[in-house]
Amino acid sequence: MECNFVRVNNALVRCLHCDRELESPLPLDQIHVPCRSSRSAEEDTSHPLKTSVDGRARPPLRAVMITPGLQRGGAEIWVRTMILEMDPQRIQWQSVLLAYPFTPIHESLIRPISARTIVYGSQPGPAQPEYPGLIKRFSSHQEASQAALAGADVVICWAVGKVLSELVAGFSGPAPRSIRVLPWPRETT
Repeated sequence: MECNFVRVNNALVRCLHCDRELESPLPLDQIHVPCRSSRSAEEDTSHPLKTSVDGRARPPLRAVMITPGLQRGGAEIWVRTMILEMDPQRIQWQSVLLAYPFTPIHESLIRPISARTIVYGSQPGPAQPEYPGLIKRFSSHQEASQAALAGADVVICWAVGKVLSELVAGFSGPAPRSIRVLPWPRETT
């Protein structure tokens, strides 16, 4: 079954059945996406992330996203899409960690992300409101990263380079694997 989209505004559509939102300027009859409301929980047990080598069910991978901020740009839309669209049977988004307290946050991004997972950050700078109830605040990057990374299997770091070492400094739990996504050919660290 495909999503039954209605247009929310010129760029955004929402499914009437599963509440999936997509940014698409295409006419509604040209958008073909499987509806999440029609998925069966038992649907695909053959996928390698769902079963171990011996065929036993595998728990979802616990993931953390580290991002500089949540302004309204292409990278931030990618972060939101990763959090909202990945199959929760395979990837459990444990948290999102905001790396920079001085970057603005776009409310249309923070609200759906915080509805799906916990968003951690340090005390906000002048460009970033508190967003009570949407962001769990700590007095330092290190405290926020300790809370965000605890128990994670993998960390996906979006372009945080120099700050990454500060964020994980003193982390006392088992080190999760990390994936760095860079928006340009190289970044100095």
